[in-house]
Amino acid sequence: MLIEDELTINLISIEDLVIDRLNAYKYWHDKRCTFMGKSTHKGKKIDKEINISYLQEKAKAEGLEDAIEELINDRL
Repeated sequence: MLIEDELTINLISIEDLVIDRLNAYKYWHDKRCTFMGKSTHKGKKIDKEINISYLQEKAKAEGLEDAIEELINDRL
C-alpha cells in the first residue's frame, strides 16, 4: 500500500479503547463490552504496556472508577 509522505494516521490508544468499552458496559449495559475490555486489558502486560495512571485518570474523569477497579481486579 502506497502512503504519501505527508499522510497522518491517528490511532486510538489501548487505554482509550478500554475506557470506551467500559463506558458501553456501564452506561449502555452492553455485556459484550465487558469481554472486550477484559480481553483488551488481558492481552497486555499491565505494568509495562498499559499506562495505568492515565487509565485511572481517564476513568475518574468519565465516572468509571468502579468499572476500572473491577477490571483491574478482574471482577468484571
